[in-house]
Amino acid sequence: MKKLMLIAALGAAAIFTACGDDSSSSGASDDPMAGKSVVSCDKVVTMGGVSSHTCTAIATEDPAAETLKTGCVTVEGMMTATAGTGCPSGAELACPVGNTAEYFYDQGMGGFTCEQMASQK
Repeated sequence: MKKLMLIAALGAAAIFTACGDDSSSSGASDDPMAGKSVVSCDKVVTMGGVSSHTCTAIATEDPAAETLKTGCVTVEGMMTATAGTGCPSGAELACPVGNTAEYFYDQGMGGFTCEQMASQK
């Protein structure tokens, strides 16, 4: 379980470092993209036999939507990535990150806040 939390935290730190943050607080029930048409990238990273599941979504009309879609690629042996039109339900934590939303699915992630995830930079 400690490995899983470490991988989740490292993955989140990489995401927040790449995208920035707006320091808003949000739980999974407060979906930052609710009611919006979105482009998404659903990612499962596996390291040392432990997996971490996240998904990034951005509004379809956002100029960066095409970049998210084309950058959503699988890295053989490390990460599977699937582009789509929405993130799966069941996220433990949903955080606004600039003009995107980041969803975290790993068990126990609901015990964190978006501010805590952003501070993992």
